[in-house]
Amino acid sequence: MATVASAVSGTVEAVAVRNRRGRGGFVLVCEHASNHVPPAYRGLGLDGAGLARHIAWDIGAHALAERLATLLDAPLVHATHSRLLIDLNRDPAAPDPIVETSEDTPIPGNRELPPGERLRRRQWLYEPFHAMLASVLDERLAADRVVIDDEAGHAHHKARMRDGADENLAATGLVAVALALRACG
Repeated sequence: MATVASAVSGTVEAVAVRNRRGRGGFVLVCEHASNHVPPAYRGLGLDGAGLARHIAWDIGAHALAERLATLLDAPLVHATHSRLLIDLNRDPAAPDPIVETSEDTPIPGNRELPPGERLRRRQWLYEPFHAMLASVLDERLAADRVVIDDEAGHAHHKARMRDGADENLAATGLVAVALALRACG
């Protein structure tokens, strides 16, 4: 597949935030909210049925996150593109943030990507997503609100707590959902 050398024009933003000023004590994060692949990428070589599968996104996760954001009056930071372009849950320096195979399905548009395309995807999708997440978390901490960062296994997201010490704000998705549902009564 030919790489997309310049920024993908006419596409949606790399990240979206819903209810940024929510007053609840949670920040919800949904990195695999979308299966969108811009037309310039020609579906990464997959047809519509392939992009509708779990390999491209977490089916139903965005709808659940939006419902929880409403119930909890919480900000929701979510991806707007498929994890097949770059997985926002992976370290971009690791070998697996852009997969060539997912669940035994080859992803032709990700084969033998040159370093420049890997960097472009990182700058286009990964960096803005994590910058926005950090901004929302910083706002919540500055407002002295409780924060649950639902990025299971990601020690790279840290935030300053009230006492100035760095604390990892990671919680598994199940814990976050359980706490959210308990808060709803």
